[in-house]
Amino acid sequence: MGHHYNFYLYQNSACEHGSAISLGGQLIADLHQELPAVDIPAGREISLMVIHGEGRFGQSRTCGDVVRLQPQSGQSYVLNFQVREQGMQCTAKLRSPDSGEVASLPFTGCHALKGQGGKPVPNGQALVTQFHVKVVREP
Repeated sequence: MGHHYNFYLYQNSACEHGSAISLGGQLIADLHQELPAVDIPAGREISLMVIHGEGRFGQSRTCGDVVRLQPQSGQSYVLNFQVREQGMQCTAKLRSPDSGEVASLPFTGCHALKGQGGKPVPNGQALVTQFHVKVVREP
């Protein structure tokens, strides 16, 4: 079973619906993999979002997290994303290869996932969708 990751950039801190720029996605069987670098704009606040999804028998689990920062020109950043508790929790953290962990700016206005009726799912917690599976035997 694979794990699918999607990466998004919001060129502001509001994470307005429809304003996400896709930075790509990846289907990964190995949970410890480094993905290629991408360019991000410097000098203004941005938000980076990661969404992880995995399918299970009769269930899908989706977990997302968002970090907000003001990138500095010429600086490199590494976005570490960790999935825990069998896909039920996740965390995104930024670090600088030169200076270590980068503190992301605090905020609560941007949610990676929305559940039934558009209700926001707290960042770092999974949205679990159950579905019925009927196994049939073909002759």
